[in-house]
Amino acid sequence: MLGARVLDLADKAYAEDKPQATGFLDPRQRDVAEAVLRAVEGVRWVAVGGFPGAERRRIVIYPDYFPQEAVEAPLAAVQVMGPGVSELRHGDVLGSILGAGVERDQVGDIVLAGDRWQVLVTPPVAGFLCTQLRRAGRVEVDVQPIDPEQVEAPAARVKEIRATVASPRLDAVASLAFGTSRTKVARDIRAERVKVNWKVVTDPAASIKEGDVISMRGRGRAVVERLSGVTRKGRTGITLKRYL
Repeated sequence: MLGARVLDLADKAYAEDKPQATGFLDPRQRDVAEAVLRAVEGVRWVAVGGFPGAERRRIVIYPDYFPQEAVEAPLAAVQVMGPGVSELRHGDVLGSILGAGVERDQVGDIVLAGDRWQVLVTPPVAGFLCTQLRRAGRVEVDVQPIDPEQVEAPAARVKEIRATVASPRLDAVASLAFGTSRTKVARDIRAERVKVNWKVVTDPAASIKEGDVISMRGRGRAVVERLSGVTRKGRTGITLKRYL
C-alpha cells in the first residue's frame, strides 16, 4: 500500500512538474518509501519534520531538475494551551486529535514546550484543530496556529542501563529497559503494545540485536547500544539507552 502510494506520488510529481508529499511517516515507513524512490528515475526527495531529529516526517518528492531550496516544506503547527495542559501525556494529546477524526499520517511529532503542547500537522489539519479541538483528556484546551519554526525541539533525557539478561529475547530486554516484570512485558507484546524498529512484534521470544529500537506504549523507547557477550553464568551483557 505505502509503496504503491509513493510510486503514484513520484509519477505525479514528474508528470505535473510539481512537488508531491506523503503523509507523516515513522522511520520504518520512510525506509520503505525511500527504497521505492531509489528505483525511480527523474525524481528526488527530501524528508521534512519541522525540526532536526523529528521522528515523524513527510517525504516531499520533486522532479530532479528542481533545486531543493525551491521545494517548500508542506508543514503546519498548532499549540495546545489551557490550565492543566502540561499535566497531559503525549498519548492524551494524540488520542484527542485522532478522536476528532484526524488520520494518523496527518500528525507529526508532538512536543511538550513548557506549559503547552506543540503539534506538527499537515496544513489542512491545522485549521480544523483550531476550530474543532476543545478537549484533550479531561482538560479543556485552546488550540492556536503557530509557525512550524516555532516548534521547540525536545531536549532528550537519556538514561544508560548496563546489566545482563538471561538471553537477548524481546521480553527480557524490554523488561530491563522499562523496569517492569517479564510476565507483564510478554502480555504487552502479545497485545501488540510493543514495537521493534517501529514495527509491531507479537512474539516475546523475538531475537534482539544491537541497534534495535524498542518502544512500548505508554513507556517510551530504548535503543540497544551494545550486546557484550555471554558471562560465565550464561547471561548476556547488554547496554541500553532509555529515552525518558
